[in-house]
Amino acid sequence: MLPRALESLRSQTFKDWVCEVHNDDPIDKFPEELVARVADPRISVVNHPVNLGGAATMNAFYAPCKEEFISILEDDNWWEPEFLEEMLRAAEKHPNVMVLWANMKLWKECKDGSFIFTGRTTYPEEGIAYEEFWWPDERQIMGAVHSNGACLIRNKLDTDLRIPPTPLAANIELFRERIFPDPLLLVRKPLGNFSITLSTDRSANDWSYGIAMALSTAAFVREAGWPRERLARIFRHGRTHTPPPTNTFLNAALIEGSARYFFLFATSKELLRWIAGLAKRPRFLLKLLRAKRECAEWWEFLRSNTAQKFFEARANRRGSLKA
Repeated sequence: MLPRALESLRSQTFKDWVCEVHNDDPIDKFPEELVARVADPRISVVNHPVNLGGAATMNAFYAPCKEEFISILEDDNWWEPEFLEEMLRAAEKHPNVMVLWANMKLWKECKDGSFIFTGRTTYPEEGIAYEEFWWPDERQIMGAVHSNGACLIRNKLDTDLRIPPTPLAANIELFRERIFPDPLLLVRKPLGNFSITLSTDRSANDWSYGIAMALSTAAFVREAGWPRERLARIFRHGRTHTPPPTNTFLNAALIEGSARYFFLFATSKELLRWIAGLAKRPRFLLKLLRAKRECAEWWEFLRSNTAQKFFEARANRRGSLKA
């Protein structure tokens, strides 16, 4: 997948870029060999002396640099040839926006290592060319609206975009979006390609992913300070999703007092399914009960930055939820 990603970068219609390939596996020589074989003077390799993990490696991306814009191309994704050109054009049209990302085509990995197009994109293609997102959006309760793999960021040295080095790769966007300045800008045209791979960091570390989702939801509900009726609407709207996030809502209710209204909104069937799931995963239940203490760095980051996002939203009179 790494050769495919690099080739999509070298095929860009916009040519004035430099690239660092970060190799986070000290014993893997392939990235260095690939960069040497490609022999493109714009591309260099950075071999990490120890394995840093996804979040710490992504943090390194936000270190100060002289370029005006920065972007991450993850090895399992790839860009359309006009990605950089069109994203830079969008940035020029929206000088108030720091973070932009493009719509992405979704590709599914087959057992033989090939990929087939699912016919779907992360956002519908129809509608306006650009869409601004302001906090709070419904998806930001336990997730993110932007995509790492097709993102362009205006480099501002006075803005610290580092997150705790503990979240899984699957949680990085969720954490990072709590510190991105609003508005975020979506370019509706599919300019990126996202790989749905057979194995993921999320499936290998299911408890960690679930804890981060619950803490995110708990922090959102706590700092929103919304009345019971509004939380009920959110819970009901969640049932329309596939899969529904009802278990995450109930997990959040278990660890945060202000989210306990969720217990009242759940049906008997939803409660029984949730209890049965926890009964099968006693270690996850124990970690959930200890989440605020054992994952204190996650919790404090999410709580404090969520509070700041709501403060800014209220100051700008943007405290309503998109649904």
